Amino acid sequence: MTDAAGNQRLCRYEFDDPPILVEIPDLSLVMLEPKNISWGGFEVPEGKIDTLGAKVNPAGLLRHPEPGMRVDCGLEVMDQDFQGLVAEIPWVAADKENPSAWTFGLRIAVPEDQLAGFRSAMKRSFFKLRPEKLPQPRAG
Repeated sequence: MTDAAGNQRLCRYEFDDPPILVEIPDLSLVMLEPKNISWGGFEVPEGKIDTLGAKVNPAGLLRHPEPGMRVDCGLEVMDQDFQGLVAEIPWVAADKENPSAWTFGLRIAVPEDQLAGFRSAMKRSFFKLRPEKLPQPRAG
């Protein structure tokens, strides 16, 4: 298993009502709700948003994800569909609360012909996002 935090480069955002659903037929029969997403943070110009990172923790996977695995997927962002995408799974970790389940990352590249619609949908989702709450260091 790969350490997710050690490879984190982009600012992550959480949400109460996910603006994004991920469809990965090879891994799950249901749409997945990411726990959080990243795409470079607000300081990256809108024109640079072409890759979406997501952390998912689904139940009942059809098979175990593996680091480096590539899967066909689709996205639904603010009720707008983006199909025919490919995602890479950069890291996988056993779920702390349920060791038989898996938490894994997704790196989803959005093709050029879908970028304008994707960026527009992401802009509409900004009101639902908040920076991830990171654990505070303990006073020693």
